[in-house]
Amino acid sequence: MATTFESIMKQLKDRKFAPVYLLMGDEPYYIDQISNYIENNALPEEERDFNQTVFYGKDTNASDVVANAKQFSFGSEYHVVILKEAKDMKDIDLMQSYFQNPLKSTILVVCHKYGKMKASSYKACDKETVIFNSEPVRDYNLSAWVSKCAEENGYTISPEVALIITEHIGNDLNRIDNEFKKMKIFVPQGSKITSDIVEK
Repeated sequence: MATTFESIMKQLKDRKFAPVYLLMGDEPYYIDQISNYIENNALPEEERDFNQTVFYGKDTNASDVVANAKQFSFGSEYHVVILKEAKDMKDIDLMQSYFQNPLKSTILVVCHKYGKMKASSYKACDKETVIFNSEPVRDYNLSAWVSKCAEENGYTISPEVALIITEHIGNDLNRIDNEFKKMKIFVPQGSKITSDIVEK
């Protein structure tokens, strides 16, 4: 099931979790947002020690990730397994059989940044699998994205000031979002972001 960032986040906030999330593409911001939300919200903090595991592609292999994903949760509704830097895992193709028949009590998140997984790696996957292709925001849409990001962080901003930010930072969505988060230290939420504030 391919879907949009907004629809995925809505489902997550409604606690409608899929058994597998295949997150791939050239824009890391959306992949980070989805995986971080699951990592920090799918389970209560006190349940994470026993029911949540984070792997890194260069330090693991498919059999270890799949074996962990097949474990049942311990005193929890879900078992969460997150594979970061999946692009660095040499045998990711071997996870295909798990994608076809995942354990429904597990939430497996595969973060494959800076490129797509080979289609053969996930062909005929389970119908509930969420497949998300994270594409960069085009330059002509970047100012609008900055305005939306400002709003999500509790600020208003004019198109002119949004353009100043895009010209200064470029198409680095994570950095833009982090700059708004840093503003919260010295700019009250609900404020209008001016060019003076941006320059400071």
